[in-house]
Amino acid sequence: MIKKTRVAVTTVGSAGSATGTGTTEVVIKGRIVRVDVNFNASAPAGTTDLTLAQTNEDQAENIVNLTDTATDVTIYPTVQLTDNTGTARTMDGTRPLVDYYPVSDTLTATVSQSDALTDAAVLEIYYEES
Repeated sequence: MIKKTRVAVTTVGSAGSATGTGTTEVVIKGRIVRVDVNFNASAPAGTTDLTLAQTNEDQAENIVNLTDTATDVTIYPTVQLTDNTGTARTMDGTRPLVDYYPVSDTLTATVSQSDALTDAAVLEIYYEES
């Protein structure tokens, strides 16, 4: 079953260097299948960065990693699969074998290099519950 949760990030600080984080209210157990990122219309497009990662995972990867942009976007994030030695798997030696990000944690969105804004970024996160 596909479920949806939301996280909003409010930033504080000086123009061009304001930062903020927001964390999902629910623990997501499943796979992230889609993320809608909606930036505040006043967020500076040339400097704003946004990441989305598991909150408590020691080796958390960025599920979403946007740099120097404030353009609204829909992302279907995937990760390349590896074998038990850490070697990247492919379908035929050239095309990567990918799957959706598995998670069992809350997710934290971080915005940096923005202006001080309420709801500098709002993320709608769709996940397949396991």
